[in-house]
Amino acid sequence: MKKKILSFILTAIMLLGVIVIPSAAASGHLPFKDVPENKWFCKAVKSVYEAGIMNGLTDDTFGPNDPMTRGQFVTIIARVSDENYSGMAGEAKFSDTVKKRFYSDALGWAVKNGLINGYPDNTFKPDAPILRQEFAAVFARYLEYKELNINGEDIAGSFGDASKFPKFAKEAIESLRKTGLVKGDSAGNFNPKNNMTRAEIAQVIARFLEATAGEKTLEDKVEDFLDIYLCGAHTKLDLFFNYTDSSLTEENMAALLKDLIGLDDAVTVEFDDFDDLIEGYQGSGDGSGSPQNGWVWVDGINVTFTDPATEETYTAEIDFSLRKVIPLSGLDEYKNGVLGICPEDANEDMKDAYRALNSVAAYDGDTYDGYTGDYSLNEIEAFFRELTGLTDKDAYEFIAVGFDPLAPGQPFFPMFRDKKNEEGRLDVIWNETAFDIPLENRIDNVLYNYCCLTHNKLDVMFCSGDDFTKENLSGFFAELFGLEDGFTITFDPDQFAEIKDAFSGAGTGTSVWMSIDTTFTDTATGESVTEAIDLNLVKDWFAKNSGAVEAYALYFCRDDVPDDAKAALETVKDYDDETVVAIPADGYSVAAVEAKFREITGLSDTGRWEFFINGFEEEKKDEGDYVVIGFKLVEEGRTYVVGCEALLKAE
Repeated sequence: MKKKILSFILTAIMLLGVIVIPSAAASGHLPFKDVPENKWFCKAVKSVYEAGIMNGLTDDTFGPNDPMTRGQFVTIIARVSDENYSGMAGEAKFSDTVKKRFYSDALGWAVKNGLINGYPDNTFKPDAPILRQEFAAVFARYLEYKELNINGEDIAGSFGDASKFPKFAKEAIESLRKTGLVKGDSAGNFNPKNNMTRAEIAQVIARFLEATAGEKTLEDKVEDFLDIYLCGAHTKLDLFFNYTDSSLTEENMAALLKDLIGLDDAVTVEFDDFDDLIEGYQGSGDGSGSPQNGWVWVDGINVTFTDPATEETYTAEIDFSLRKVIPLSGLDEYKNGVLGICPEDANEDMKDAYRALNSVAAYDGDTYDGYTGDYSLNEIEAFFRELTGLTDKDAYEFIAVGFDPLAPGQPFFPMFRDKKNEEGRLDVIWNETAFDIPLENRIDNVLYNYCCLTHNKLDVMFCSGDDFTKENLSGFFAELFGLEDGFTITFDPDQFAEIKDAFSGAGTGTSVWMSIDTTFTDTATGESVTEAIDLNLVKDWFAKNSGAVEAYALYFCRDDVPDDAKAALETVKDYDDETVVAIPADGYSVAAVEAKFREITGLSDTGRWEFFINGFEEEKKDEGDYVVIGFKLVEEGRTYVVGCEALLKAE
């Protein structure tokens, strides 16, 4: 038996019942063949190119991965300043520079204003790559020179390699970190001695331009959003909605668009011809609408945004691409939806991964039988990371939507999110699959999840010795292991008889530890597995007397129960039929008893813990009303009961 760990199950719940995966690609056209629209730096290059700050190395190449030279960088800083630096070449007195190079006037301007010092040997090295630490020092001086105080996205904590920063750049790197203009790699390091690439410079300058541009107009906000999120393949806005038709409403769509664009709650959103979206998505009652996982394209919907604070109104004509999917879960941090991309817009790693994902995740009712590992979340993640090549956990997050480790064969959605994306969108690839798990793996997996953390046995509660029968035990196993009709479960007869004798003679509340060879047979395939299952049988009259369970139930050691249940058990562990609990006489009722015991146990969440009581008789309130009370929680397939005996009296 493997060491047990508790797995978790992602539940399919979204706040608005709306899932959106709008695609992203920078719009407009750049002349550079090495800046494709699906690269993270495309939008930044477009920004600095259109602003006249950076040009290409040639007419059709930008050189995004080339190191930026010191001469190029000083020219860019001068252009960003928007100051007149013509004729200032003479201010620079370095031994290795001349007055008629492309950078000469910009260098003179930078020297005059204290941005550039050069090296101790009186050289500038204009053709050498600029290091990240040098870039930080110069750019921080520029912000100080311009008296700019940028309050950006401050990355929490320090860079992981801060101890390696040189003295001359340490303060500068820290100040830029606080502005959010520079960020570390996936490991949280700044890498001060690495060369700064042209794409990285473009990204920092683009962030700077955005941070200093002032408040955008309503039109700019809407159009900038559409520039990024219209799919690169079909120039439509991809929206994934819950397959229940009621999720597509004007209210939900308006809330979703405002959230994604970043508009204030007070902004109103109105749609012309919203019924066209509804009819395309749902159909007109004749089944003509989009099926689950089906697409429908609805073009030319006028969407009007109105900001009462600024009295701005802007109408955008948007083409929509709608798809019905199951609700995505485990993504609550993204509020109303999940931002993603068309496969055509993904980076190359994600494209390759998407193709690999489709090789096993194209669910059409058949299960995939090529998986032989343990059916646990960790093993499933390892399988899909190897399959897709997305092994970098810092760069790509794995999410298994709808995955239930105790329900092999049930469809789920393996997903990967690109955490490296620089555009503010959430790039996701996903598909649907179901795994056919061998019977032996299914049995082992349940035992792996449900055997007690303390003694590695399967805890089963039977309410009495008479309830411990072969029929009840096989029924319990069929339910626990998720075995549908067509399976038979048999036990070693000698072992069962021995356990029956021991359990029948055990006192209430005591345990019997024994092992029983159990044979599971699939009558359809003939597949058969025999497993020695270690049992901890507990006799507990309480549950049956209270009505919490009928004859048997999965029982849990204290180490396996939720924390609030552990705390509650401590409060009532010594209660018995002589423990007096006072209830107000003028309100003696089941509701009053429930309120009292919720106060005693701390189980105040009525939506989480269900209260039950057995034996309540109001007419006995003065002499003493003996009851069995408890709280029941059903969570992840397990039933937890916290309860006790007590003697109620009116006060």
